[in-house]
Amino acid sequence: TARGYLDSEYSDQRRYSCTLIMSVAIHLQGKEQATWDTDKEGNPLVIQGLIRRLDETNEDIRTNAKQALVNLAELPESFLKITEQMADRVDLLDEIYSYRSVKPLSLLLPKLSDYRNAPFVDESQLPKYAVFLKSLDYFLNKYKESLKILLEETVNFAEKLLPFLNPALPVEYQVHHYGKELLIRVLQSEPEQDSNSVMLMNRFLQQYGDIPIISHYQKKSSFKKEIFDVYSIAID
Repeated sequence: TARGYLDSEYSDQRRYSCTLIMSVAIHLQGKEQATWDTDKEGNPLVIQGLIRRLDETNEDIRTNAKQALVNLAELPESFLKITEQMADRVDLLDEIYSYRSVKPLSLLLPKLSDYRNAPFVDESQLPKYAVFLKSLDYFLNKYKESLKILLEETVNFAEKLLPFLNPALPVEYQVHHYGKELLIRVLQSEPEQDSNSVMLMNRFLQQYGDIPIISHYQKKSSFKKEIFDVYSIAID
């Protein structure tokens, strides 16, 4: 198969492989085959191979790998897998997909209904969540279109950010910082009490606002206090 030559020692074979996948991925069946070609751990092998080719010095190979990834991303499931694999390479996400990357990045953050112990984030997953939040912050800083996509094409982005306002989360991941910065931008864009983001925030406060939290600096806090602090900054 074409995937078997993505890492060939011969540049002609790598180029052929990228070109073939690029062509096949124009069609829905080709997109699906490439997306669901995984190993036992669920790693998307074709997608990972194409991403490795983005580090090529051969511009023909690199261009074909990029176009193959563009074609695959027309399938939402594929775009999600690609984004997950490339989230720590925000420069490449930006080069290929620009601000459109924010929607799959937001989808990669957990919904409250997925939490085992809501609203407390599973700390074993913090390394990857930190990458998603940092990449989202990058795009919102760079492109005004990013926030428009998040507000219009995702229904619960603000709610996904709220658990990351927990000041007890390990500081080395900076999820509290990025969660706060992202939520400020969202609330500055729609501060009205009847906006979707504010309604999501109020619903979260009703359920979890009074839960006591002890920060890493041994200060008493709560989700209510952390959220009110963010809201005050946003509407100031």
